[in-house]
Amino acid sequence: MTNEYLAMFKAFVENHRQQLQSTEMKHNTIVINAFAGPGAGKTTSAWEIASALKKAGFSVELAPEYAKELVWTDRADLLDGSEANQLEVLQEQTRRIDVLYGKVDFILTDSPLILNSTYLAEYDSDYEALNMELFAQYHNFSYYVERDLEPNAYEPEGRIHSYEQSLAIDEQLKSTLKRLNIYVGRYNHSTINKIVSNIIKHATGKSVVYNEAKAEPLPLEKKVEKKPSQKEQLKMISSEEAAIAFASTDELEKLLAVIGRFNYYSANNLLLITAQCPYATVIKTYDEWQTSGYNIKKGQKHFSIVKREEKLDGSPTYYTQQMFDITQTDADPTTYISFKPTEKLLIKALISIMSKGTIKTDGSKTNGECVYFNPNENVIYVEKNLPARVLINALAREIFLYDIAGSKKYDRQKNIGIATASAYAFCCRYGVDATYLDLDYSLDIENTLDEKSVKSKIDSIKGHTKDLSIRVDRFIERVQKKEFSRG
Repeated sequence: MTNEYLAMFKAFVENHRQQLQSTEMKHNTIVINAFAGPGAGKTTSAWEIASALKKAGFSVELAPEYAKELVWTDRADLLDGSEANQLEVLQEQTRRIDVLYGKVDFILTDSPLILNSTYLAEYDSDYEALNMELFAQYHNFSYYVERDLEPNAYEPEGRIHSYEQSLAIDEQLKSTLKRLNIYVGRYNHSTINKIVSNIIKHATGKSVVYNEAKAEPLPLEKKVEKKPSQKEQLKMISSEEAAIAFASTDELEKLLAVIGRFNYYSANNLLLITAQCPYATVIKTYDEWQTSGYNIKKGQKHFSIVKREEKLDGSPTYYTQQMFDITQTDADPTTYISFKPTEKLLIKALISIMSKGTIKTDGSKTNGECVYFNPNENVIYVEKNLPARVLINALAREIFLYDIAGSKKYDRQKNIGIATASAYAFCCRYGVDATYLDLDYSLDIENTLDEKSVKSKIDSIKGHTKDLSIRVDRFIERVQKKEFSRG
């Protein structure tokens, strides 16, 4: 990126930050971002969700895709991927959101701002970082539209990309979302009620089950004779989240991502973060952000966790603590992105922390899996030439099974659920796509777990994840010190 456009982009982002801070917020607006490549159904999904939210009693508007308008008006030359034209497109797409920001409950867009850097002719880390900073200035909720893989379902009208190019953009976009730690729920037409319920919950902090067939308005505030105390409210939030945490893959993925990022918090606080701010990456109190030199953006609502301290006599005392995520501040999220090892280094770490001879390459002994722990031999067998992501996913799972076998009576069928969930949380911690892992093993489909059992299960997953992360981090630190000492 040339110095000229870098300076222009920085000025635009900073001016926009100040503009939002001075915006009169009649509504605590949430921007709902529909992610996917061209022709996947982003616009259709936005219409469906907007309609459902309107039926539920919310004010909703669409911020349409400027790029598609350029195609329809024969100005597709502006979509050449040059930094000059991409910046112009980004500014107009931002304006379409800002016109509505603070005036409605939800803005739906089929052109999320962070998509802009995906369409650059050449990847530019400076451009992407500034694009992410602009995106994070809003209160966001994001979902990913699962594409119909039938080529005949692709509508080329109003687009400049072929079906094959669109599939390639899908993969590029997934990599971008993973790299930037942007959490997205999965959307298809059969899950619209689920997405709408999650959006309402994200906005109000209340667990609801939206039923489109009933189409009954869901009021933002429910009148009660006596308002519960803050402690009682947090207890209800935690209990409601515990009731659904292991009921579906969507809910479990959110919880495990939170465990991966915050494995130093209690099971109760992990449930509270998942329920109130599941996309959080860096959280601090108001005073802590102020001490760090950053301000909370206007109109942002805190979420709460429970802090435990000991009295002078050693007995515990508990109080609520109000927290804000980095996306709610004027801090640059890219400066807080923790070090993520390469997949190659992570694989090396996982292998190196195990005892010599514990991991062997022999595809004939993997028992139908690509990686398999044999408890009789106390050996983890690995197939050759596995993709790095698959190897990390499966190897982490089998290492957890290996650790479990060393501490209690081993039963793969009973232990696979905890091991798989722990591996998913571990991968989320290091920014590795964990979709290879089958979380169906970890679900409580029959709803047999009570709240105490759910928290016990979370503690187990957290403990396994934290222990392996510490061992891996120590190895990586040693490697980095050696590399530094060499020069």
